[in-house]
Amino acid sequence: MKRVLSLTVAGLLVLSSVTLAQSRWGGRGRPDQPAWHHPERPGPQHSPQMRAGMPGVKMILAMADDINLTDEQKAKLEQMVVTFNLEKVDQRAKAEKAKIKLRALMRDENAKEIEVNAAIDALAGLKAELQKMHYRHHKEVRSLLTEVQIDKLKQLRQEKRQQMKGQRSGKVQGSPRGPGYRFDFDPDSDI
Repeated sequence: MKRVLSLTVAGLLVLSSVTLAQSRWGGRGRPDQPAWHHPERPGPQHSPQMRAGMPGVKMILAMADDINLTDEQKAKLEQMVVTFNLEKVDQRAKAEKAKIKLRALMRDENAKEIEVNAAIDALAGLKAELQKMHYRHHKEVRSLLTEVQIDKLKQLRQEKRQQMKGQRSGKVQGSPRGPGYRFDFDPDSDI
């Protein structure tokens, strides 16, 4: 009986530690790979800019030398980021307030259906405006760049994708960790 009880307790401890690891890190058990992204705060691979085929401003600024950004373009992009982020914070705050008001109305048993529907519409409108802001920002950034710079960005992005794809498949040549890492070895060597 004691043996069965101790095995049961040990099993529960193992199960609880696995459950804790999964819940702490988004269900995958690894902090560097979240299992989901909040729809209002998409991850980098889901951002409107990335879906539109163009990287965000931070990435553009990081590649400034590669795409030959002028000092004027850099300054303008940095200012655009500040302005956009301030507007985005204000818009998200409005949406959060609308969400709080909607929840309060939905909990109120005496609330009229027309009031609840109006609150739902107001929240949806604020979220739609946030998406429109993202789109306008994307268009402004794109209009600041030349066609040559946009083409170079696309080329660099494609190269980065190929590099990442190679790293995932384990076929990266010139790996930073040295030869032999993830099957990155020279087949003609004597090893």
